[in-house]
Amino acid sequence: MKIKFLFIIWFILPALLLAQKSNFLHKKYLVDLNNKKSTLAQNINNQPFVLLFLSAECPISQKYAPILRGMQQQHPEVKFLAVFTKWDKTSDVKEYLENYPLSILTFRDKKNSLIKTIDARITPEAFLFDKNGVLIYRGAIDNWFYALGK
Repeated sequence: MKIKFLFIIWFILPALLLAQKSNFLHKKYLVDLNNKKSTLAQNINNQPFVLLFLSAECPISQKYAPILRGMQQQHPEVKFLAVFTKWDKTSDVKEYLENYPLSILTFRDKKNSLIKTIDARITPEAFLFDKNGVLIYRGAIDNWFYALGK
């Protein structure tokens, strides 16, 4: 009985978790600003990736645009994706990008399904994943804003 339990823990559980990661990358859809639908897997090209949840109206999201541009340039091995929520209209996101240009892929999570899946809670919020979709880091982009409005 003990051997069976250990077999499940060491071999079956990791296989189930790997299947979950695969679903996450292949089943969560985002929509770009031209209304083209694609999965995360189609956009990350088997690379580590960062999902950055932003809001067009958030002053902190606005202030981070130059830093995000610099991060992409410093880390070309990592794919950066900006994700705006269903509450940001496409026109608002386009205006944001005119005023605060980003050099990263930009999407809208029209149904907030990705937001719900990874439990994003604030903007800006960063999620760093390895190329298999395993979460490595979740939280602030850096320590510039250490508390709400500070």
